[in-house]
Amino acid sequence: MIHASDLINVWHCPRLGCNIHQHKKGQHEPFANLIAPFFDLAKEKVKVENIPQGRLNDPMERTVELLKQKKGGIRLRFERDGIRTKVPFLFPIYEEEESTFQESKKKTSKKRKKRYEDFDYEAIYPILSANPTEILIEMMALDQWILEGMGIHVKKHKIVYLNREYVRNGDLNPDELFIEGRHLLRKSGTPYEKTIDDQIAEYLSENDLEKKIRQAKQVLNEEDAVPVRNRHCLAPRRCAYYNDCFNEDSLDDSSILFLSSASKRAQMFEEGKDTLAKADPYQIEGSPLQFSQVMADRNGGVFLDARAAENWIASLAWPRIYLDFEWDTFAFPPYDRMIPYDVLCFEFSMHVENEDGTIRHTGFFKHGDGRKEFIETLLKNIPEHGSVIVYNMEGAEKLRLIQLARQFPEYEEQLNEICSRMLDLSVLFEKGIYYDIRQRGHYSLKTMMNLFSDQDGYSKLPVKNGLDAIEAYRRLCASHDEAERNSLAKRIDTYCAMDTEAEMIILHGLQDKLADLKNTKPAKKKKAKEQALKQTESTKIHRRKRKSKKRVKPASPKDNDQETAVLNSDPEDPSRTKPKTRNEE
Repeated sequence: MIHASDLINVWHCPRLGCNIHQHKKGQHEPFANLIAPFFDLAKEKVKVENIPQGRLNDPMERTVELLKQKKGGIRLRFERDGIRTKVPFLFPIYEEEESTFQESKKKTSKKRKKRYEDFDYEAIYPILSANPTEILIEMMALDQWILEGMGIHVKKHKIVYLNREYVRNGDLNPDELFIEGRHLLRKSGTPYEKTIDDQIAEYLSENDLEKKIRQAKQVLNEEDAVPVRNRHCLAPRRCAYYNDCFNEDSLDDSSILFLSSASKRAQMFEEGKDTLAKADPYQIEGSPLQFSQVMADRNGGVFLDARAAENWIASLAWPRIYLDFEWDTFAFPPYDRMIPYDVLCFEFSMHVENEDGTIRHTGFFKHGDGRKEFIETLLKNIPEHGSVIVYNMEGAEKLRLIQLARQFPEYEEQLNEICSRMLDLSVLFEKGIYYDIRQRGHYSLKTMMNLFSDQDGYSKLPVKNGLDAIEAYRRLCASHDEAERNSLAKRIDTYCAMDTEAEMIILHGLQDKLADLKNTKPAKKKKAKEQALKQTESTKIHRRKRKSKKRVKPASPKDNDQETAVLNSDPEDPSRTKPKTRNEE
């Protein structure tokens, strides 16, 4: 049996569809934390009561029996041509019963009661997003095709999605948390002019759905599909099967496939331009990072814009404050003053490095609503002066402080002051000021630390990355075992402290490389000067030789005879005579 979602996955990426259909690997930890079952909250918004509900693995016979009650249903299972789906909410349209019934009377007996197939239906889809986009049209169109095959006509579609303007105040209010609508939204957040029904009709008219389904079935029947790179591989997140499809571990560090944000890197690879050094300037976008990648490969593996790096480091003020936060994202606001898909900071680590070389560390961790304590502990321990060094500032620590300032305006001024002192260490690598081909196109904190340190501190930790930290935090919140909670808290704290230590190691490592570069410059200059002097001297000698050759006058045959006679004569021979001048003659 094939699920409708399998077909959609194949349409996006045949390889992905095969992998998920065959259950080869588990998926990522869910991006957003759910404090309550999403569907239950959506039911409160839709306000359904005494409506039949489907069950797991229901046969079609049960779905038909439930529909005969003429109440519609919740999560009813439908099937057509071996493809199954579940529609979240399906209700008969009673307000149009009379007109619909009049049309159906032509085909049915006047005495027969109206059957479930005679109704038009409305399908309602809850969407766990504040920005439902047109990518949902494929799913709704496929569902409509399946239901039409069972004689069920879906006339209207509606979505229920998160209200981005909702701010929690007291108990969670589903009526305000969700918005109902008949229009999908653009990525900008503005609604389309066409309704969902119009967009579905347009999709079905432009696509041969039955042909697409046949082709997708063929792919799913194959043991495997050829991996092809497309935009779904890395967006919105790196696919769980990416390494299975593209074994990048076997690639050389200088592979052109590591060229950052290059739309034609696969094409260049196929054309034999397989290294960064061979990149075709007419086939790349020409970003600063791409330039540094190409130059690094051409220069032996490393590129460093020393002047730009020195200027950035020179802008730092003492003490140097290395800061890192850990947080979780919640689809529904768990506490007051929070909005849908807001974040909750539960951990920070701060290393303070003074000009005399002394270092102080402060850490904070708390589960539950620890936002205010988080802010107060940070303000209490952070120095009043000095640069605040973070990694990925705009999308991480700075954004988190802005969000906290919105939630707690009484601390807005102090938090904004910290933001004003922030400098983003990742800029040095994001903009290509420094690139080492061993980065293989990445510049995460962990990647860069491995290049500037002989020991990989992360590999020894039970929590090795941000996703591990979120998973550990969620386990901690769900646990009732105090010993387990303490153990998980310690693991998260150690990981976060490693992040700020890594920031410090990277900065010092970069300073060491700049110092090494300065020390090698005098020797290089001396050698270059000596080579230039040698070249100049050689040129002068060559020029003198050329000039001397030009000054020699060719001798006449007579002169040659006289010169030969003089050279061969005995100086003591009285018969030797001096050649006469014209006056003597």
